Amino acid sequence: MPEEVSPAEQVSPEGEVSEEETLPEKVPQIPIGETETGWLRVREKPGTVYPEIAKVYPAESYPLLEETPGWYKIELDDRGEGWVFAKYASKSE
Repeated sequence: MPEEVSPAEQVSPEGEVSEEETLPEKVPQIPIGETETGWLRVREKPGTVYPEIAKVYPAESYPLLEETPGWYKIELDDRGEGWVFAKYASKSE
C-alpha cells in the first residue's frame, strides 16, 4: 500500500508546491513606541473614556487583532486583548 502524503507535501512533477498548501498568514505586529510616562494604557474599547485594563511598555510588540482610526486592538498574551492609541504605536508587517 503506498504511503499517504499530506497536502502540504504534494509537489508537482515540475517541482511546484500544490495549491492545497497554505502558508501561515503573517500577523502584523504593533510595536509600542516611546511615551511621556514610560508606558501606554491599554483600554477596554477604542477611546479614552473606556477603562484601562493593562499597561504596555516601549519596545514591546503585540499581535494586531483589529484596527479603527487612531486605535489598534492588540493581543495581550495571557491578559486577553485591548486597545492602544495609535499615536504611540505603529504597525509592522
